[in-house]
Amino acid sequence: MKNDIPIVIADEKIPFLDSLAGFPIQLMTYPSHHITRSLLIDIGAEALLIRTRTQCTRQLLEGTKIKFIATATSGLDHIDQHYCSNAGIKVVNAPGCNSGAVYQYITACLFEFENLKKINLSGLVLGVIGRGQVGEKIVNLGNVLGMEVLINDPPLFEKGILKSQHSLDDIITNADIVSLHVPYTNAGLHPTHHLINSQNIGRFKPTACLINTSRGGVVDELALYRFASIHKDFSYILDVWENEPKIDLHLLEGALFATPHIAGYSLDGKRNASQQIFNRLAEFYHWDEHPVLPSISVPPNARLKVEHLIEAVRVSYNILKDDEALRKNPSSFEHLRSSYKFRHEFHHFEINIQNEKEKRTALDLGFREWTH
Repeated sequence: MKNDIPIVIADEKIPFLDSLAGFPIQLMTYPSHHITRSLLIDIGAEALLIRTRTQCTRQLLEGTKIKFIATATSGLDHIDQHYCSNAGIKVVNAPGCNSGAVYQYITACLFEFENLKKINLSGLVLGVIGRGQVGEKIVNLGNVLGMEVLINDPPLFEKGILKSQHSLDDIITNADIVSLHVPYTNAGLHPTHHLINSQNIGRFKPTACLINTSRGGVVDELALYRFASIHKDFSYILDVWENEPKIDLHLLEGALFATPHIAGYSLDGKRNASQQIFNRLAEFYHWDEHPVLPSISVPPNARLKVEHLIEAVRVSYNILKDDEALRKNPSSFEHLRSSYKFRHEFHHFEINIQNEKEKRTALDLGFREWTH
């Protein structure tokens, strides 16, 4: 290997790594569990491209030559940012990369909840905890579906970005559906570790539904299980779990829907994440050009002629299938996640539906109109 060319180690599951071919780096790919301190030292790696499965702690990084870490995720809770700052390691992420995918996932949740409970979403109260790039889309989703939306985001409120907000207690008490979209933190002014806990979970309506697509540790799973065990009409939908990949089987059994941390797994989301971190890598090394990723191919069933909008949502993403796969073999959580077939988001599909109201809603959700 040429000593003057920096060595970059990448998680082999990061999509579009081929787009880095031809750039002045020695790119070496490994499964996430093979990325160890000894590997980094032996190879002399200078940069890391990772996912959440690589815990960038002092134990991994101390004594290495790592100067740059890019995670193909919006979250940073798997990286010891304090250590990295002190060690002179630049850390970057891909904020908002999977916001469209999570939006699609939550849309599927709401439609299936409405169908299963035989209720009308219009007029229900939706609580959105965290109004970042994902939360913003969920607020808009609630508005499109005719729901009353309550928002809580103390950091944005204190910065003046959010002009008004409801307290967490107000939302828990009044919302019919609560969706969590916060980063995981256990320090600072607004820690989110066990944000939903034994002290406040009892304030939920007994018929409410809690959706968590943020991080498992945001919800105290023991408190959730105990509350749901007592209130049989209470529902919860979990894509993230406290002890992934070893998830609580009792919690799995009681969930309305349960999935293996794949809410953000769309083709667009993965492409966005790779593009963002490749751009930051290019900036770090002062390349004249940035990598160009291939466009996303059109899905084979891109044109949807349906009677009801829920049918189109299911074609683009069927949460029932992911739920069934996890329940059949919960021990395969990591395999289901790592081998997941990335899905197309709404805007890749054209819809033909006769009901004018549902047609307008479909277009507002992001589907395109089927034109001849």
